[in-house]
Amino acid sequence: MSDRICPGPTYGNAGGPAGAGLVAHKEGTLFQKYLQSTKFAKEATSKDEIAKFERTVDFFRKYGDQYDLGYLLMMAQGYQESQLNQQAKSPVGAIDIMQVMPEMGKQLGVGDIRQTESNIHAGVR
Repeated sequence: MSDRICPGPTYGNAGGPAGAGLVAHKEGTLFQKYLQSTKFAKEATSKDEIAKFERTVDFFRKYGDQYDLGYLLMMAQGYQESQLNQQAKSPVGAIDIMQVMPEMGKQLGVGDIRQTESNIHAGVR
């Protein structure tokens, strides 16, 4: 592995003198992985993605307010979990936008978590 100097914060003496703004990274690190390719990044501003945002934002606002959590933070979590896809299902059985496990949904008592509002309620709660 070769050392590469990349812009970033300085931690201890990893990148030289404090305040230098450089950090030495080894090839194969997460830093390198995510800078060499952007294929992992989603096009969050496409017409389809904005439509999903508009369909769900009121639910995130409602439950964010109810539980004193930032609705945009909760939407970001939903986007990370499922790209705000109500039909998403994980290999282990978590479902819909907030990827709630059915048993947890029952325990939370928020209604049918296969329904958009109840799923978001469970995820925010």
